[in-house]
Amino acid sequence: MSSSEYHSGQDLDPLTRLNVIGAIERLLPELKEALTLRVRVLKMLRVIQPVGRRALAEKVGLSERVLRGVVEELQKAGLIVVMRQGMLVTEAGEEVLDALEPLYARYAGLSVWEDRLKERLGLRHVLIVAGHPTDDTVTLSALGHEAAQYLNEILKKYTRIAVAGGTTMAAMAAYFRPRKRYPQVTFYPARGGLGEEAAIQASAIAARLAEAAGAQYVLFQLPDQLDKEMSEELRHDPYVAERLSEMRKAEIVFHGIGDALTMARRRRTPEALVERLKNAQAVSEAFGAYYNEAGELVFQVKTLGLSLDDLKQKRCVAVAGGKTKARAILSLAKTGLFDVLITDQGAAQAILEATDKTQPPDDSDRSQ
Repeated sequence: MSSSEYHSGQDLDPLTRLNVIGAIERLLPELKEALTLRVRVLKMLRVIQPVGRRALAEKVGLSERVLRGVVEELQKAGLIVVMRQGMLVTEAGEEVLDALEPLYARYAGLSVWEDRLKERLGLRHVLIVAGHPTDDTVTLSALGHEAAQYLNEILKKYTRIAVAGGTTMAAMAAYFRPRKRYPQVTFYPARGGLGEEAAIQASAIAARLAEAAGAQYVLFQLPDQLDKEMSEELRHDPYVAERLSEMRKAEIVFHGIGDALTMARRRRTPEALVERLKNAQAVSEAFGAYYNEAGELVFQVKTLGLSLDDLKQKRCVAVAGGKTKARAILSLAKTGLFDVLITDQGAAQAILEATDKTQPPDDSDRSQ
C-alpha cells in the first residue's frame, strides 16, 4: 500500500475523487480552513488525551477563545466528550478522523510533502504526521499513532512481522487498536534487549502487539549486545539458533532510527569508542550499525538479532521524527536499509531543506 493510497482514500477512483473535492471546494470555499482547523485540533487531542482546554490550546498554537469555539462544535457533533479529567475523542471522533484523512492530507499539503520526500530519499512510501510539535512527548505520540494505523493496514498483506525495541516502537504498540483478530499473524522481536526498562524491549513490544491483535508471538529475551566471543558461542546454542531462525521468517520489520552518539551511550559504549564514532562523524544508528552522513558504515556492534544482511531481504519501515532526527534519517536512507518512512513535518522540512542544496530549484518548494 502506497502513502498516496493511505492518505488519499480508496473508495473512489482518482478522477472522481478529485472532481468531488473540487466541487465541494467551489461550493464551500470556507471548508478548507474550517476542516483543517477542526481536524488539527481533533488529531492533537487524540494523541495527548485526556487534556484540558488551556493545555490543548498551547499544543495546537491557538488562543483559548478560538479553541473554545472549535471544542464546542466538536462536542456538539459528538466527536469529543468533556469530562472532569479533561477532553477525550469519542469513537465517532475516531471514525471521522479516519474518514477525513484523505481531505486533510490534501489541505495540509501532506501528499505533496510525502511525494517530494519519497523522491528525494529514493523510498517506496513516505507518511508524514502533520504539524511541527516542539514537545518530544507529542512527537512520539503522533508518530506512534501513525505507525499503528499503518500496521493496521499492512496486516491485510503480511502475516510475519518483526519489531525492534525503543520508545517509538513502544508508542506504536500503545496506540495499536486492530479492527479485528489476526490469529494467523506472528510478531517477532527483531533483536535482543538493550538492558533498558522492560516496556521498551523488542520482545515486550512484540508480545503487546500480538495480544492486541489476538496473534501469536515469539520471545527473545537475551541481551542484544555481547562481546564477540560470547555472541558467537550463543549463536550455536540450540535455543538461540532456533529463535534467530524464527525471527528471520519475518516479512516486514518496524524499527526506529537512532542518533549515533545518543544510541552509543544508550548501549553503554566505552568512552574510547564514543570518541572513535565522533572522529568518524557517525550520524545514525540502527541494529548496532553506525553510519556517517554519506550513509557509509563506520562501525558495527556485534548484536543478537536480525543482521543487516537479513534486513536487506525484507521490507523495512522506519519510524522517526523531530528536526533533531533529520540528519540521522537522511543518513540511514542512503544505506537502503528501509524503504518506508513514517516521520513528521519537522523532520521532513529539515530533510527537504538539506537536500534542496543539491537539487535544482523547484518553484513548488517555495510555495509550500
